[in-house]
Amino acid sequence: MVKRLIQVIFALALSFLLVLSTYAQQAASSTALTNTDVLKMVEAKLSDAVIVSLVKSSHCKFDTSPDAIIKLKTGGVSDAVIGAMVESGRAAQPGASASSPNPTDPRSPHAAGIYWFGQGYRDTEPHLIELEPALYSANMTGGVLKSSLTYGIAKRNMKAVVHGSKANLRINEGSPEFWFYFDEKSQFGSVSGLSGASSPNEFVLVKMEAKNDARELIVGEMGSYGTSSGTRPKDTVDFRFDKIAPGIYRATPVNPLKPGEYCFFEEDLNFAVLQTGGKLFDFGINPTQ
Repeated sequence: MVKRLIQVIFALALSFLLVLSTYAQQAASSTALTNTDVLKMVEAKLSDAVIVSLVKSSHCKFDTSPDAIIKLKTGGVSDAVIGAMVESGRAAQPGASASSPNPTDPRSPHAAGIYWFGQGYRDTEPHLIELEPALYSANMTGGVLKSSLTYGIAKRNMKAVVHGSKANLRINEGSPEFWFYFDEKSQFGSVSGLSGASSPNEFVLVKMEAKNDARELIVGEMGSYGTSSGTRPKDTVDFRFDKIAPGIYRATPVNPLKPGEYCFFEEDLNFAVLQTGGKLFDFGINPTQ
């Protein structure tokens, strides 16, 4: 009799646990973590590590609009937790992937920067190669004495000078395809060197003059009639671009590029820092075999 009673109690307990487990699973799948839940956890003095872990492992439905983020910050939510909330929204977007960017698919998201979509680069299938930012120093040619002797008629050229006679990135095709990726979520630009730019329209493609140990680009002139900024028309190469997706653009030169040294140059920003130097994105076109 006692044995039978124990079996009945065990069966009832097992049934209760199964029902409870099913209910918990249903609740977990149907109940999304919200801004209110995060504020309650912060009010309960839970650590950032615990809240971030819960955000990463839960189904979330956060409001990450500017007003909502300000309200979270006012409520004592840390930047680390807010960052995890924003990232959870990105992961939930259709087509989003936690894997690394696909170098053979230029339409997939990539880190902000300018890339060349190399066709058969080093005997492999076409893939993206980033144009690393190159540092340049500012230089003024013509000399103060010459300008003074000619009462300022002789112009002095402002130059951007890059060390080395050739760019590291060499391209063996005259009509290369470039892809621009901008970080639209950052109002301060990105560490890639694109600063606050948001479109290829803010860049010029220019041919640089190669010297023995440097490459030069005239970016302004100074004389008695005033100062002019910007690259010279004869150095500028026309290119067209298409917007593929938010923050993603494909660009190609209008005409095939002749062998030589080139760069993408952000004129407005770089002219403001010409006294100390700045960055540009360089590459070279090799002669055809």
